[in-house]
Amino acid sequence: NDACGYLAGSLLGRHKLSPRLSPNKTVEGAIGGVIGSVGIALVLTRFVDGLQQTWVLAAAALIAVLGVCGDLVISFIKRDLNVKDMGAAIPGHGGLLDRCDSLILAAPVFFHVARAFYEV
Repeated sequence: NDACGYLAGSLLGRHKLSPRLSPNKTVEGAIGGVIGSVGIALVLTRFVDGLQQTWVLAAAALIAVLGVCGDLVISFIKRDLNVKDMGAAIPGHGGLLDRCDSLILAAPVFFHVARAFYEV
C-alpha cells in the first residue's frame, strides 16, 4: 500500500489528502495505494486455493484504507506534540514509528480477517 501510494502520488498526485496533517500525501496517492493493494491481492488469489476472491479483494481494500488512516493518525499525534520526527533511528525518514505507522490500524484487522479465513 505505502509503496504503491508513494509511486502513484509521485507520478499523479495533484490534490492534497490532508495538507495540515501530512502535506505530501495526495488523494491520488491514497487511491493508487488502495488499487495497488487490491491488485496484488487479486494476483495472490490465483496462487492460494480456497480463497473467495470477493472477500479477499474487500479485505485488501479495507486494510489498505486503514493503512492510510493509521499514517494520518500518527501524523495527527506528531502535529499535536509539535514534533517533526518520532525518532532518529532512520535519519530522514521521520523515525522508526513512521516506517510502521500504517500497521497500527491495519494489522489488527488483517489478523482477524486471516483468522476468519484460516480457522485454526
